[in-house]
Amino acid sequence: YTAWDCTSPVFVKENGKTDDYKTWSSVLNFPLWAHYGENGEGVALVFELDQLIESCKKIVKDDWAIFYDEVKYPLTLEEFELPFTFDLDIMEDKSNEGFLKYAFERATKLWSHKNHLWSYENEYRIMMYSEEENPISINIEKSLKAVVFGSKVSNVVKEIISQYCMNHDIEMHFVEFDELTNNYLLYPHNFV
Repeated sequence: YTAWDCTSPVFVKENGKTDDYKTWSSVLNFPLWAHYGENGEGVALVFELDQLIESCKKIVKDDWAIFYDEVKYPLTLEEFELPFTFDLDIMEDKSNEGFLKYAFERATKLWSHKNHLWSYENEYRIMMYSEEENPISINIEKSLKAVVFGSKVSNVVKEIISQYCMNHDIEMHFVEFDELTNNYLLYPHNFV
């Protein structure tokens, strides 16, 4: 699974093998670099999904407070089956936690659907509920498998991320845009 750029993160399902960068189709997806990779100025992070989910589960205090699944791209409004309203009468648990659980469940159903025009993203969502006012921090050390630098990423960003990757034995790659084929090409990166 690939997470794109830190300024506007999106998870993308990767069907390639984690240990074989030549099979990673998501990091060669032109629209993803345009929308989320800052037109080559960003980075893509490649994760082992199961390990990332385990790290996320350590943050939440209840099993219900985490949701993870592939985004659905229905073709018609009828296929959405989304909860546009809350029906508090059907709530079994009327406690504060019961309300939070119900609201989170309804919200995740709403946020796990996108218009079918975005289906090329093959997006995957991870959502967590927390009472923390500050952003949640997740330890990605075990789940981060590779970093892919965009073709226009700054040297400062490369140096900072490369140092982390070298210290944690994380693969590094970069993409370059090939004007002859109008595609991104992926190469191993040995930044020193």
